[in-house]
Amino acid sequence: MKPTCRLLLFTLILFTFRNESAFAQQEYYDRAMKAYEQKDFKQSATVLDLFIKAKKQNLGSNELYNSACIYAMAGESTKAFELLERLAAQFLMSNAARLEADSDLSALRQTDRWKKLIAQVNENKRSEPARTARTIRNALARAKTILKKDNGAMWGTPLWSSHLLILDTKNKIYSAQPLEDAVFQDSLWSRTLPDRTLNQSNAPQDFAGSRYAVVMTTYLADSSATLIHELFHLAQEKQVQLNGNPLNYLDGYQARELLRLEYHALREALSLARKNAPKNDMAAQLSDAVCFRKLRRALSPETADAEIDIESSEGLANYTGFRLSDRRDKFALAIKEINGRESAPTYTRTFPYATGPAYGLLFDQLGIEWRSGLNKRYNLGGIFEIRYLHNEVATDSAAFHAAANRHDYNRIHKEELDRKAIFDQKTAWFTKTLVDAPVLHARLSTDTYSRSFDMNGTFVLQDKGTVYTAIRGTDITGKNFGSFQTTNTGTADQPAGILGSPDNREFIFPLPLRTEGSKLTGPNYELLLNPGWVVKPKGDKGNLEIVKQ
Repeated sequence: MKPTCRLLLFTLILFTFRNESAFAQQEYYDRAMKAYEQKDFKQSATVLDLFIKAKKQNLGSNELYNSACIYAMAGESTKAFELLERLAAQFLMSNAARLEADSDLSALRQTDRWKKLIAQVNENKRSEPARTARTIRNALARAKTILKKDNGAMWGTPLWSSHLLILDTKNKIYSAQPLEDAVFQDSLWSRTLPDRTLNQSNAPQDFAGSRYAVVMTTYLADSSATLIHELFHLAQEKQVQLNGNPLNYLDGYQARELLRLEYHALREALSLARKNAPKNDMAAQLSDAVCFRKLRRALSPETADAEIDIESSEGLANYTGFRLSDRRDKFALAIKEINGRESAPTYTRTFPYATGPAYGLLFDQLGIEWRSGLNKRYNLGGIFEIRYLHNEVATDSAAFHAAANRHDYNRIHKEELDRKAIFDQKTAWFTKTLVDAPVLHARLSTDTYSRSFDMNGTFVLQDKGTVYTAIRGTDITGKNFGSFQTTNTGTADQPAGILGSPDNREFIFPLPLRTEGSKLTGPNYELLLNPGWVVKPKGDKGNLEIVKQ
């Protein structure tokens, strides 16, 4: 399980759902990985047992693969095979070369069980094209049926569009509509694109002179929710422009605590909605949620508009995907979303994916008429106060303490205090390595630059910007310095990352370890310079910068 062999996911939406305490699960996993890095494989496997028992069937592909490597190194081949076989059966792993090359798995190879595993992985690869085409056809037909049935009833604008591309991890695109230079097969048009043509993310993107909703193949098995989510964005951005930048204040100690209290209140309200409880009971929980929300926003009043923007964008897109998808228990889905976002290590951009569906579904359950088109911004807390309560939610000390006591404040407070200590350690480390030490600067020449990143792998460095531990930057114009991607995230004690400036126009890298022509290789990244761009000294402190000749 060398860093270069691990599965790295560069996505804008990353789910981590919990069965018991998500924080305990993450602690188990971090401890297991730390012991692995220290080559204490027996201890790593012992802690991993606790992690897998807690997570049960909710293990992701990264976790399955990394855990199998740890068990193999610890001599527990039966457990290792069970996880690899799940990876082949559940996630249809098709890269046999990866398995054969990973030295962590050497002890498993001279067995009949290994031969059967490789045979299954090779069969997955053989059947992959046909399976992919079938999955795409079914997903497109399903989403089209749902949105044609809605026909604009939800937002006053039809959401279905033929400007929809499905993108796989090998830069192959699929469409139900004709595409230039594409092959028509299995009722789909498809072609493989050069690297950096499209970003590997779910998002509206420009392609061949038009705007398309782009959805990754790995997100087609969610009952049309992601397809509808991205088509919502495509329709919305034609009517209103909204800010989608991270809100750094949300990773502060007090803001996180208040957001978690809001999550708790929303979860309680959604649980009541599942039982079709009296409206007054649900409204009481929503009032608590809005109390926490108003107190949280008071911590950073200058970002209130930006917060409303991102919630009106990502929050309502996620709500629309949930609401129109053919998933039955939408309230349970919204609760699961809250659990996943609450367990994330950072809240700066993940929160609206949880709050949007929660408030939207609860407003619908309460009979609030609140949706009035895509050409406006939605202040969800204000909507509840104006449209339902006809009054403001109190936020004085007495109101807060009463609400906090109803929502497990003592546990949340303790967990956030513990997290703050870890946060302070990371702040010191990233300041040392990305601010105080000599670094490489790369400033964008234009605003058009595609970036995708793991939202759960970001870290706010106060006044300096945001550290991205897993990010890919793609220059699709040829006017910027080049393109890059991270290659590892470091360790728990010494994490690695790329610093993005507060204005989102500059990236700051650790100094490169080597330069080979236009390719720079750093301790945690690879960077390909565009023609005409070079690295030069910056100042007299050992810094470097990428500039155009």
